[in-house]
Amino acid sequence: MIDFRWSDVGNRIRDRRIGQGLSQQALADTAGMTQPGLLRIERGETNPKMDTLRAIGSALGISVRELMFGDAAVPYPSSNLMARVARIVDSGDRAAIGALENSVGMIELLLKRAGHRVEDFGSGGASGDAGRGAARARNRKSNASSRRMKERAAQKPR
Repeated sequence: MIDFRWSDVGNRIRDRRIGQGLSQQALADTAGMTQPGLLRIERGETNPKMDTLRAIGSALGISVRELMFGDAAVPYPSSNLMARVARIVDSGDRAAIGALENSVGMIELLLKRAGHRVEDFGSGGASGDAGRGAARARNRKSNASSRRMKERAAQKPR
């Protein structure tokens, strides 16, 4: 889950506007909106429509993605990464899945230390192929553990 706040979008708009030497009125005029409307967006007081974000982005010479999430050079993880994680989980290889789980655990620890709410990244909070793959891995692990326990119980003399 991405920590998202409209105030961050507003801050990025304001920073770009000021960096380009534009007044609120000048940016609002170029984007085809009112200055009070732009002010509310910059303060994070409203959730602008996609068309409004496109107009502001166009006026500032940046993409909507950059307005929403910041520096375009650091995009949200690609579907390629998610597909790679899903392949690891779908392989059923216990060592590979264990290494993946350890890595995720370390990343969650780093996020927690950085002040992020780690529960957002846990089971149920994941999305996309990787989230479904991780759920499948947990189910496989649980099923394998249950099978081993039943096998041991069946082997014990009564």
